[in-house]
Amino acid sequence: MPLFEYIGIDATRKSFCVYFEFTASEDRDDYIQSLKLLKEILRPDIEPGVFLVDKAEAIRGAIEKVFPD
Repeated sequence: MPLFEYIGIDATRKSFCVYFEFTASEDRDDYIQSLKLLKEILRPDIEPGVFLVDKAEAIRGAIEKVFPD
């Protein structure tokens, strides 16, 4: 069961956990669902500026779908 974790960095360059979720698999649909939940947690005026991911096409495609800008 993969763990999908979102980390933030504050103004003092300290990291903090924003959200984490165990997913059934590492496919595009699971990533899309997880990213949509992240989007619901964030305020409407906050959109992540950077995503650090590996070369997995599933996560890259999910990010482009949920956060197109």
